[in-house]
Amino acid sequence: VKMASRPTTTGFRHAPVSKVVVCGSVVLSMAAMAANVWEPRLRLNGLEDITQKLQLWRLLSHQWYFNTSYTFFSGVILLYYFRLFERQMGSARFLVQSIHMDRLVSPTNPVLVVLRSILDFHHYAS
Repeated sequence: VKMASRPTTTGFRHAPVSKVVVCGSVVLSMAAMAANVWEPRLRLNGLEDITQKLQLWRLLSHQWYFNTSYTFFSGVILLYYFRLFERQMGSARFLVQSIHMDRLVSPTNPVLVVLRSILDFHHYAS
């Protein structure tokens, strides 16, 4: 009697996009941790980083690393579980959906930085 084999759900099998995202985030986070550059090099600190210093790369770099050990472990676990969505959708469709979500979310970062700057200014002014 031969048993039917079930598809495996362990590891990154049939999930190459998730593998690249998880490995990239882990490598960048560990490199930043080893170099001790959490503050303020990679982080999006304020509007002046973008407008006055023209450091537009900060809009992307802060999305690819985790700045504390808690966010590192919980973020890596969450990204690791995204492989299940990738297997259900297929790698090509998952990649396209991820790119669309990034395009949707990325423009909100400068808006949130401006709002934070305004709220901080009002907080210290009073």
